[in-house]
Amino acid sequence: MRVGMAGHRTGGNKGDSMFQLSVVSIAVNDQDKARRFYEEVLGFKTRGEGDRGTQFAWILMSPPSGTAGVTLISPNARQQPGQAQGMMLKTLDIERLHDRLKEKGLEITDIGQASWGRFATFSDPDGNGWVIAEPSLDI
Repeated sequence: MRVGMAGHRTGGNKGDSMFQLSVVSIAVNDQDKARRFYEEVLGFKTRGEGDRGTQFAWILMSPPSGTAGVTLISPNARQQPGQAQGMMLKTLDIERLHDRLKEKGLEITDIGQASWGRFATFSDPDGNGWVIAEPSLDI
């Protein structure tokens, strides 16, 4: 199954739709500080939270569009802040998004070109690495 830019199926069989990416967990040092960054700079919305005040605390957030989200979690033996790298946010207008993020004070690379499309990279306050991309391929 292929998924087009608008998220619609473009082919494949029923077996291909048995699962989809839902949430990626990202370890952060300070969940409240991280939440402010994801809300104020990236425009993410909080969808839920739980286990506050414990080592299992989590905050579920999602970007303004799309179905997948991120869970901001406390560091643990397997996940430390800064280890999550290469998470991609797809956009249809990279110049506009790049300018908006820079206006919000985000340190972001210049827009680059690859065989699959245009991109820029940045990190959250804990060093977790992100890519904004305007793909020329159907990814």
